[in-house]
Amino acid sequence: MNTEPNNVGSMVPGFAGELVPEQIIWEGMPSLRLTFPPLLVVGTAYVLAALLQLVFQADRMTHLVTFSLAFLIGFAVFVRQALLLRACYYRLTTDSIYVRRGLFDRVTEHVSLDHFRDVFVEENSLAKILGCGDVEIISGNVASEQVCFEGVHHPVEIKELVLKAVADRKVKQNPN
Repeated sequence: MNTEPNNVGSMVPGFAGELVPEQIIWEGMPSLRLTFPPLLVVGTAYVLAALLQLVFQADRMTHLVTFSLAFLIGFAVFVRQALLLRACYYRLTTDSIYVRRGLFDRVTEHVSLDHFRDVFVEENSLAKILGCGDVEIISGNVASEQVCFEGVHHPVEIKELVLKAVADRKVKQNPN
């Protein structure tokens, strides 16, 4: 996980009102580990199809067609899930939180750290086993009241990075 700040290129106000480059604190995408559950379902169906063919003693052509279909369905499920996961991009900077979604119709949500209200981590049991979870960020911004980093690795660490970024931003805004 990248936790070192990097230059983004945009400028934000610094301590004395001068413009300084915005820094990337964290950026990432949903984990490909989340493709595992759908593949597990397809794999289970594949094994059940094999067992049914053994029980009913299907001929060679039926075996070939069944396993070819199961492979194609499994491959399609994996590609679909991977594309959906890779169509999301998350970025936490010293000034803002950005969430970009979509392959063809892209939507970008932007929340300034000045509007930050709270942050939560949500992990279901399977995601927790896979080391993933959702980081939900609540803001006072009317346009984007809530943004979510879905299915990211180490969600608790990302939550801590958000809290630290907000605290640092408040210190920069009010150096007293």
